[in-house]
Amino acid sequence: MKLFSNPQWIKSGIYSIGSRFSILIFGFGSFYFQLKPSFLSQGEFGVWSLFLTVTTIIEMSRNGLIQNAVIKLLHSHGEHETDRVVTGSWILNIVYSALIFLIIVIISPSSIKASACPSSSRCLCGMGSRYCC
Repeated sequence: MKLFSNPQWIKSGIYSIGSRFSILIFGFGSFYFQLKPSFLSQGEFGVWSLFLTVTTIIEMSRNGLIQNAVIKLLHSHGEHETDRVVTGSWILNIVYSALIFLIIVIISPSSIKASACPSSSRCLCGMGSRYCC
């Protein structure tokens, strides 16, 4: 029972469960507002679903390529290399974000023209490509 005598583990667990619970509540809340007929039309809902799909794939690839590697490297190397690992992850994040931004800026005008919904430009502009608006 040494594990339960340390309040740090309990506090960390409460924060983790609270975070997961709030993600669940806000996810259901946003889904509810999207399904209200007066909130989004069918075309806008489709565009929003595509937007969420694209951003989820981008974030999953970022987690898989950068975050998991950083955690592995931080735990496998000593403290003397922590600064190098963190600096490398910052550089990779900046390069990855710039590359994704450029891809969105290049692809978004043609995807807006191809979609039948005029609100698709708002979603793509929300992803960071202000040049296409």
